[in-house]
Amino acid sequence: MTITTTIITITITTATTTAITTAITTAIITAIITVITTAITTAIITAIITVITTAITTAIITVITTAITTAIITAITAAITTTITTLAWHSRELKEYYILLDGA
Repeated sequence: MTITTTIITITITTATTTAITTAITTAIITAIITVITTAITTAIITAIITVITTAITTAIITVITTAITTAIITAITAAITTTITTLAWHSRELKEYYILLDGA
């Protein structure tokens, strides 16, 4: 009976050790996979957010820059056109004045 008891004890001890080792190994592997998956997911989400934010920021800056540039060009063009028109009008007025002076 002592040999049978010893064999049963060794079998139970071995099974228990195997079960505990398997449980610990599974827990460690699961934890490592969870950490890696979380890190990869976080990296992907961060990258996507960064890309979207950069695209939106670039679009806003482009729109604002284009609007400012267009406004400046429009204002300069209007000022030049007004100046040329005014100068042309005064030039005609001066010609008429000189014609009147020459004719007098």
